Amino acid sequence: KKRMFEVQQIKKESSPMTVRLPNEIQSFIETMASDFEISKHEALLILIKDGKQVAEDAMNQATEDDKNSTFHILNTNKRHTDMDQKRMLSEHIALASYGTWKDNIKRLKKNDYVFLFENGVGIIAYGNVASDDFEVDDAHDGGKNECYSKKLINFEILKTPISAEQIRKILGRKVVFARTMSGVPDGQKLLNVMTKS
Repeated sequence: KKRMFEVQQIKKESSPMTVRLPNEIQSFIETMASDFEISKHEALLILIKDGKQVAEDAMNQATEDDKNSTFHILNTNKRHTDMDQKRMLSEHIALASYGTWKDNIKRLKKNDYVFLFENGVGIIAYGNVASDDFEVDDAHDGGKNECYSKKLINFEILKTPISAEQIRKILGRKVVFARTMSGVPDGQKLLNVMTKS
């Protein structure tokens, strides 16, 4: 029943999309819909939502660049809620909530640079990690002890954000922005642009 409530919620907050499926997947969806007595649309939504979680978990596995870098791009997660971003900007912190996402915060070391990235806008602020210690508190939706954060010093909100396209141009390479946090070994190039004034 909980799963069906989630499907109904997804349907309320949805956008149309056309997709062609391989016959094997189409057949599986039809069988799943029949077995669970749900529509093919609902079966597909369940599979996509679960697949999205698997993909996000895989994307958030730390790479060597993430572990060794002193520069990081942290997604403010505004596509889900603007509460976290508002808190980061007002309290001068880097934060993430739940699962592998919050563990990104523990990886940040004292003096590392964190670039706060808003989807569809770009880097909106940056600062240095003040300490290796991190704070634990409740997530914006009430999840107990599910939010990790670290204080940022030398915090600056950019008057003009640096867009995803500009970031790629400055670094001269492809950058993935969908991850919660990515190490940017060549982040000094970004910092040079931000501090030029």
